[in-house]
Amino acid sequence: RGYLCHNSLAFDPQRHEVIGLAHQILHCRRHVGRKEKVQAKRERADRESRLWTDGLTAVGPAPDSCDWVHVADRGADMFEFLARPWSPQEGFVIRSKTNRVICRGHDPQGPKDYLHTYAGTLPVQQRREVLIAARPGQPERKATVAVAFAPVLVCPPHVRRGLYEKRP
Repeated sequence: RGYLCHNSLAFDPQRHEVIGLAHQILHCRRHVGRKEKVQAKRERADRESRLWTDGLTAVGPAPDSCDWVHVADRGADMFEFLARPWSPQEGFVIRSKTNRVICRGHDPQGPKDYLHTYAGTLPVQQRREVLIAARPGQPERKATVAVAFAPVLVCPPHVRRGLYEKRP
């Protein structure tokens, strides 16, 4: 099982450098029995899925002089994290793992779709070739990345898996 180390780094995009470690959580995975009830799982304070929200809470709000963009891997792609209160100085980029139900635009009554399906239909705004570092025993390679974007509202899942209000 071992430990997980959840790090929050501060990065300066103008200078392209890491400022330092803003916060760190050392987490030990707990063995949870199969008979644990859903509500007990949801309310357990040491859930691994809470690392992202706990990390943001510990770092605190962005200072008035700057905006913060939280960049997260697929571990943060959960509705409990997305539904937390975000200040106007905060944004986020999360690598999506779930093809969630969304409403196109900012209207909760807007047309419904699935996130990954809708993203695949959006016009590419920019395309760029990047160099992917080599893994041991393999050559480095080139990949083409593309950016497309649109406003959406993420709908809450039908089965609640966390503590949040059931609204987009």
